[in-house]
Amino acid sequence: MIDTPRFVLHTVALAACSAPTLCQLHAASVENFAWERSDVSMYGKAEASFELSSTYDNPYDPDEISVDALISGPHGESYEMPCFWYQPVTWSEVEIGEFADFNPPGEGVWMLRFSPESAGRWEIRIRCSDEDETELGAAHAIDVAYSDAPGFVRLDPEDRQGFRFDNGAPYLPIGINLSWNDHSLTPFYDEYLSSFSANGMNWMRHWFVAFSRQALEWSEDYWSNTYHGVGRYSQEAAALTDMMLEKASLHGVYVQIALEQHGKFSTTVDSTWADNPYNEAKGGWIPSDEVKEFFTDAQAIKAIQNKYRYIVARWGFSRNVFAWELFNEANWIEQFDSSFDSVLGQWHKTMSSYLKEIDPYQHLVTTSAAREELEYFADHPDIDILQEHLYATDIDQQVAQLDDQMLEHFSKPALVGEFGIYGSNLSYGSADEPTHPDLWGDHVRQSAWIGTMKRVPNMFWYWSEYLRPYDLFPLFKPISAFWAGEDPGAQPNIAATSLELSGAQESALAELTAYALQSDVSVYGYLYDESYGEWAETGPTLSNVTVTVPNLKAGAYHLSFTDPVSGAVTSSEPITILETADYPIALPDFSKDIAFKLTAPPRLYSQWVADHFSESEILNGQAAPDADPAGDGVANLLKFALGVDDPTSRMDSGMLPKLEALPDGTSRYRFATPGGDVAYIVESSSNLQNWQNVSEISIPRGEEQIIALPSSQLQPALFLRLQIRRK
Repeated sequence: MIDTPRFVLHTVALAACSAPTLCQLHAASVENFAWERSDVSMYGKAEASFELSSTYDNPYDPDEISVDALISGPHGESYEMPCFWYQPVTWSEVEIGEFADFNPPGEGVWMLRFSPESAGRWEIRIRCSDEDETELGAAHAIDVAYSDAPGFVRLDPEDRQGFRFDNGAPYLPIGINLSWNDHSLTPFYDEYLSSFSANGMNWMRHWFVAFSRQALEWSEDYWSNTYHGVGRYSQEAAALTDMMLEKASLHGVYVQIALEQHGKFSTTVDSTWADNPYNEAKGGWIPSDEVKEFFTDAQAIKAIQNKYRYIVARWGFSRNVFAWELFNEANWIEQFDSSFDSVLGQWHKTMSSYLKEIDPYQHLVTTSAAREELEYFADHPDIDILQEHLYATDIDQQVAQLDDQMLEHFSKPALVGEFGIYGSNLSYGSADEPTHPDLWGDHVRQSAWIGTMKRVPNMFWYWSEYLRPYDLFPLFKPISAFWAGEDPGAQPNIAATSLELSGAQESALAELTAYALQSDVSVYGYLYDESYGEWAETGPTLSNVTVTVPNLKAGAYHLSFTDPVSGAVTSSEPITILETADYPIALPDFSKDIAFKLTAPPRLYSQWVADHFSESEILNGQAAPDADPAGDGVANLLKFALGVDDPTSRMDSGMLPKLEALPDGTSRYRFATPGGDVAYIVESSSNLQNWQNVSEISIPRGEEQIIALPSSQLQPALFLRLQIRRK
């Protein structure tokens, strides 16, 4: 195998002011500091344990003892991360479905966890504050290796319904609820998350609730014997969350963590208020008959913020935390009490702002509620995503309508955090006795496909009563495979489009529903047949169906069809459209549903070479990736990657990447990414000798790429370079 070289395009620099220094306050009181492991890579878990020279009655109370790490990185990164009190916890080994017993927690120690975003030497200092003084400890360094980990999930600033990792790669959430475990603990997550990764699923929810021993705080006399009241957190529940996130990381699953759940603060819907430690009947101070006071009481607000500080300290490092979800179904806190909505809205604003303030990695923040409640904080800048839930009879059609309504009503990204069948005397039964008649998961599959075509991720609810007993996880595999390698949010003018149906008998067409996305370069479509009745194993075979795509732009396309049930893919011959026009696509025979995509194949380096070089030039080496036929110092591969059409002419300097300083102290790096079979790698340096990875675009967006660099990354000198690698 020939090793294809990487080529440095050009290097640019910006001057910046020096990073702020840390102020020494007092002698360090940290003892026995030790890194848990030395082989840490970018976006991995850098973890250290240590002791303090003093002991405290409640190490969870930051008013009694507040411990923070002041972190600085090799590229000027500088931020604080709260530290946390930790006790090791183990539990018995059982089979899935059995009850695992927790062993008593071990000796406690202080811990730090953070996620270094770049390779190089990182340095931390521990700051301790109690009622007497503030002390800043000695510096501790750790060397971080480069990795190709994509980073944290972010909103795409240019695409309302898009999510991207720090490296620019798209993230499409595909998954189900896994909100609580069955008490077997380890085997539960081993089995479910193995099923996730085997079927391309990458998204789940996790609730902090006591009935599954997952809440951090609850009443002391609760049956599990793992709780100690307000402000003293369950190390058993925390250890369980540690394990869950480690498994999620192993299987490439991103977790939406629901910090609160409606039943904990409701007297009417799924109520567990009677056991809530904030309830005066359980040692708290909120009157038993005035649960709503919890949301305005200053002491309660401070207590919840302390808990969130602990959550960020222990799990904020994890890039597998997709989002902090403030509440599950906040609308059910007090049923049909519209006068409470503004109070609830203010609580959400307060808590979301607090999370953004203390979370150095700025995880996304979301919540789920009815539309009436969402109205009270929909425009709050610290709430990133809005969610509604839906249970209905004709669930596929209802999900489609809800997706449309949320997209139309709100300007922020929308999710459907729960959906399922409800009504018509249907039941999913239980894990031991599943009863739903749809043995093939048609209603789940159809709703999930519709969500991807609407670009509103939809998350099914009944994991233990339905998906696992019927082994329906494979229904997600064709969805994941269909979208693998696609980046619809990067495509120009991507939007929902209408498909005209023709060819078959009118009666058959009347029962077909089509959903599609269309951009200037691609069309994605999904059709399903509603004629075969409810919960049927098979449906009629539909033949001679034609879908007409409106205003398909001229160009070369690749057409493929996916069977959403089996995942089988068939492809047609390449298609060339000479001028923009409505384009008919004859579908193959199908039953129940079918998906198709019409995509412009990426321009390959070999095609570019064939277009611009003669056979003799190719033979004599002028078309080689590292050749420079124009003599301008820019190799062929780099010109191809930046969209240059004539490799024999000198490159226009306007096509080179640009590093620009902005008035707000930030900077940005801009370059085109038209190449189809190359990766774009951005690296930075402060001395032109040691280079660190900033971003790698393995799936080019096709248009100009803009990488924002915050002011914290600017050192006295900052150099960036772009490298291109053939795939």
